[in-house]
Amino acid sequence: MLSQIAAWTPARHTMPRLASHPMRVVGWLTFTLASRSLDEAHDDFRHARIHSDITHAALDC
Repeated sequence: MLSQIAAWTPARHTMPRLASHPMRVVGWLTFTLASRSLDEAHDDFRHARIHSDITHAALDC
């Protein structure tokens, strides 16, 4: 998982390779915390939120 996060760039989107939505939440939140601007942080957080919502829905069945 950490290698996929480390390898990510906007041109090389590695998040789909992560095995689960919770892993993708961690990945996108890692990017959120490392953001250089508020706009970038909001964009990364939106991705994390999508995967968080999917995870929550799956657990709420």
